[in-house]
Amino acid sequence: MSERIDALLALYNEHVEMARQHETQRSTLTSIILTISGVLIAFTVSYKFGKPWIVPIILIFLGVFGALFSRKHYERNRYHTTIAAEFRHKIDPSIDDVRKRGAIKHYIHFSKKYQKERAGEEIDRLCLLKDGQEQAKKQSRLIARAPLHLFWEFLNVTIVIAGVALLLLMTYQSPEQPTKIEIVHPST
Repeated sequence: MSERIDALLALYNEHVEMARQHETQRSTLTSIILTISGVLIAFTVSYKFGKPWIVPIILIFLGVFGALFSRKHYERNRYHTTIAAEFRHKIDPSIDDVRKRGAIKHYIHFSKKYQKERAGEEIDRLCLLKDGQEQAKKQSRLIARAPLHLFWEFLNVTIVIAGVALLLLMTYQSPEQPTKIEIVHPST
């Protein structure tokens, strides 16, 4: 390999690694926030203490912070993957055709009208079109089109919702009637 290709490959690998690191940091912090939130909710439900309103405020803060943190890591991940794609294209432009074909195949597999015996023909047809990948994506089911980062952000939004619900419960409960939360198991 030439020195230029070696340099491009090193830069490509660096950006791929950085993108991976952002995904790892996002999942780690989301796990920590979910754990802290679960402990806070359990603590609030199980024990009485002087200033119970502080827990929902902390939950709301954690949820908002987690959603923003998740969004920022998604942005940084996309930054590095976009740059890595440019380096990959400079190394070997034909790789883009392989990637396009793979993406089309993925979306066809998750399409609403997937027929295994005709999938090859449809993939070949879409590969010839400039917007073939976008057409295949439009035909696919929602689960294949839905951006993964929205699921990560939704986890944090549920913490905000739990904090708001807890705050409302605490605000509107009567002082002589404490809030009672029970887990009811269905009778078998």
